[in-house]
Amino acid sequence: MCDDCRRAEAKDFWRACVQVRQKCEFKKTLFYLEQLILKHDAHLNTTAIKPVPTGVDFFYAKLQDARKFVDFITTHLPCRHSYAQELVTHDAKNNTYDYKHTFCVEVVPICRSDLVCLPKKIAQALGNMNQLVVCVRVNNVISVIDPSTLKIADINATQYWRSPFQTLCQSKRLREFYVVDVEDTDFNQLTAGYSHLSTKHRLADIWVIPSNQIGQDNQEVCTRSHLGHLLRPGDLVLGYDLRNSNVNSTLLDNMETDKIPDIILIRKVYNRFVRRERRNWKVKRLIQNDNDVCDSSSVGNEFENFLEDLEEDEQMRQKINIYRDNAKQQAACSKDIALDLPPGPLLHEMLDDLDLNADIEMN
Repeated sequence: MCDDCRRAEAKDFWRACVQVRQKCEFKKTLFYLEQLILKHDAHLNTTAIKPVPTGVDFFYAKLQDARKFVDFITTHLPCRHSYAQELVTHDAKNNTYDYKHTFCVEVVPICRSDLVCLPKKIAQALGNMNQLVVCVRVNNVISVIDPSTLKIADINATQYWRSPFQTLCQSKRLREFYVVDVEDTDFNQLTAGYSHLSTKHRLADIWVIPSNQIGQDNQEVCTRSHLGHLLRPGDLVLGYDLRNSNVNSTLLDNMETDKIPDIILIRKVYNRFVRRERRNWKVKRLIQNDNDVCDSSSVGNEFENFLEDLEEDEQMRQKINIYRDNAKQQAACSKDIALDLPPGPLLHEMLDDLDLNADIEMN
């Protein structure tokens, strides 16, 4: 019996394993990696794919296939990896060894909409940015924006792992606020440095109040935000309330208090039910049925948040495949009503989904 047949009979299919891990509360970056894998067919040589609480394991029969997959991940995401091997068998007569190989890929623990406090060295290297920034995107680099100046910058994997930093607040700490007033500001001066200003955002002074305290004798809070192009009086917005947050960070403690805002606004609130009903597109999933990543309601809610991020981020949509949902296409046409919703993918961005069962029924 040859080695391949022996391994198949013993249910010993894999010789290399790639463990993808991200140490954070949300799986948005892993959902994005899933779509990249599907677009580039990077999973074709896997013998098994197994989801775990902190990531996904990919199993391969050949070591070179695992190495190619590790190179694929490091190309598309800011991460680092380590390698280990385990001796399986050893033939003393022929002096041959049989190993199982394991690659551990650690993705940076930063997700979209996270609030981070940059180390001073990184902030100075990025053009003297403020240390408090918001993550707007994670692809091959970490894209951040300073909500008080519209400065944007990219942090690559080398910069991050040289001076690692953690998130101050993640999406679970977002609080809903009611927008009382919006006043545009003409802040167009760049301080010394090499940072660029975002042209997709508009700077504004926004007066807000917690949505659960409307009508009470509470003072409105004014904060400078990068969401001036989206917010109008009467809108709802999610943000981080740093006044009432218990944040443990030596970087934040060493900052001057006048540079720490009371509230940092993150994203506008839309009607989730209407967004889901009018979403006329879909994405494919890598793991289905018994091994579906969405094995709980909390993870399913995270995937819904990922879909909403795709609707709002055109640059992220350009790197993955989005498919038409024929049932939703007809429903969207029949309910052509003007609503306050993000534009979302256009028709030319969507691909036709191949349904083999439909072809069989037609024949």
